[in-house]
Amino acid sequence: MKRTERQHLKEHELEALARQAREMVGARRRETTLIVTVLVIVGAILGGYLLWRERVSSKAHDLLAQAVAVHDARVGPPPAPGQPAGGLYFPTERERAQAALTKFKVAADAYPSTDAG
Repeated sequence: MKRTERQHLKEHELEALARQAREMVGARRRETTLIVTVLVIVGAILGGYLLWRERVSSKAHDLLAQAVAVHDARVGPPPAPGQPAGGLYFPTERERAQAALTKFKVAADAYPSTDAG
C-alpha cells in the first residue's frame, strides 16, 4: 500500500472517531453539561480549601518565626548610646525565656492544627 493511501485511511479513521465523539456528546448534552458543572464546582471547592489552608499555615509560620526571634534574642545590657540597636535584647535569660514562652504559646493556641502551631 502506498504511503499516501495509508495517510488517507488514517485521516478517515481520525475523522470518524471525532465525529462519533461529537455525536455522543450531542446526544447526551444534558448529562455532559451536568458532569462538567459538577467537576467545575468540585474544582472550585478544592482550590478554595487549598488556598485557605496555605493562608492559615503562612500565618502560623509567621507567629512561630516571631517566637523564634525572641528565643534567639541577645541577653545583656542595652546597647550604648550612639551604637545601633542590633535587634532584640533582654536584660536576663529568664525575661527572654518568659517572652519566648508567651510567643510560642500564642502560636500554639492560635493554630493548633498546623505544624507551626
